[in-house]
Amino acid sequence: MKRMQRSDEKVQDKWIWIELHGVRPKDDGWLYGKAKVIAFETTDSFILVKRSDLITLVHKYVNLDSQVFSAIEAKYKVYQRKGRADKITMIETNKLKEIKFTKWNK
Repeated sequence: MKRMQRSDEKVQDKWIWIELHGVRPKDDGWLYGKAKVIAFETTDSFILVKRSDLITLVHKYVNLDSQVFSAIEAKYKVYQRKGRADKITMIETNKLKEIKFTKWNK
């Protein structure tokens, strides 16, 4: 679970961050990495999805041509920090239900 913004006091599980490109210029980021399965933590479970299905989901919902410069605006858009190579986006956790591989309860 992550905060929506760095300044937030608490983590939340309504939205998840997806890394489209890593911090280093040649780092493709974990979405386009080598993992077969990716786990997302919620308050009461871990939702596991196949990385290939997550890529399809991101391309279905995220406007990859729409870039924003504030974390709070990253919902279904690409957020890039000034002077950094990383690109991230947020999608609602409930969208993972469409591609859930399995779920582990805590």
